[in-house]
This record gives sequence, C-alpha cells and structure tokens, in this order.
Amino acid sequence: MKIIKILLVEDHKLVREAWHSTLSLYPNIKIIGEADNNEDAFNLTKNLLPDIIIMDINLKGESAVDGIKNILNKLAKPKIIIVSMQNDIVFVKKMFVLGVLGYVTKNSSKNELIDSINRVFNGSKYICNELNEVIINEGLSDKKEPLLTIRERELLEFICKGMTNAEIAEILKLSSKTIEGHKTNIYKKLGIKNTLGLINYINTKGLLS
Repeated sequence: MKIIKILLVEDHKLVREAWHSTLSLYPNIKIIGEADNNEDAFNLTKNLLPDIIIMDINLKGESAVDGIKNILNKLAKPKIIIVSMQNDIVFVKKMFVLGVLGYVTKNSSKNELIDSINRVFNGSKYICNELNEVIINEGLSDKKEPLLTIRERELLEFICKGMTNAEIAEILKLSSKTIEGHKTNIYKKLGIKNTLGLINYINTKGLLS
C-alpha cells in the first residue's frame, strides 16, 4: 500500500486538528507536517517533500495565492488541494490555471476530501460537488458577471473587512498606489462608484460566501 504524505496548511489550529484527526483514520495517509503561513508552508514543502499539500486560501492575514505561486514555481511541483469557504467559480478556475489540482469547499463532506486526495494523488484533478453545481447553474444562465483578475478578487475580501489601502498593501507587499489602481479597475468593471457600493454588490452576489 502506497502511503500518501500530506502537509496541512491552515491558520486556524482547531481546523488543522480536525483535518489531522479525520485524515489519520486512513491507513494510506500520513500527516508529515503542519503550517499556518506561506513561509512555513514553503520551507516544509522543500524539506519534507509532501505528496499533497492541503491548504486554505487565507493565512494569518495573507493570501495563500502568492504562497502557491512560490511553491509551484520554485519547488518540485507538489500536488495542491485547496479547502476553502471561497466558492466563486471564476476564482476557482484561476486556481486550477495556477496549477492547483483539487478544490474542496468547507461545506463538503469528509468523504469528498478523502476522494480528492486519492484522485489527485493518482494523477487526476478534483472539484467538489458544491462547485460542480455552481458550474452547472452558471452554464444554464445567460447572465455573465464581469471577469476580475486573481489579484482583484483577493482585494474583495480585504475591502469587505474594512481594511485601508495601506493595510492591504502591507499584506500583499504592494504600494498603496497599486492597491488604489486595482480598486479603480474593480469599480469600472462592476459599474460601482465607491467602497460601499462594492460591499453591497459582493453581498448581493454572494461572492465571498
């Protein structure tokens, strides 16, 4: 029996413990490390060589997207499965473009998580049932939402938390001017004039649910 070595990356200890407890019940799965930020995730991946990384998108106020890019660009292509509350299908698709091989929402069952691990380990891609339903529903709809870039979608959550340009810039390692430029582009694409309008739009569309 081939043992699947897994690294858990999640900034909430209680969630990591729940993942650890669930996955440890399966004899073909071994948890070899845990991290709660991008830097530790990178270093542990480099040193421990996991077969699969299971990670959330938001880590201690920083985006895991940059961490994913860093890992996939600089290390030996580990297989990454995202487990997140983020279920916006455009964002999910762009994660796959980056090189993520599996995406499971936190509304999914433990059986789906196990299924994703086995399928990704054996060379397939995996998307959970909840997201498959979203894809089907969008396919049946004639209404198209404006396409935002990965960076613009990252900004949505920070903006909804009431963070200033300077605070967002510090987290994303960008200038405040660049953040303002991204926000301006978002407003133009969505036909919105200010932050309040953006928050109302996000809540109406359920983009961060």
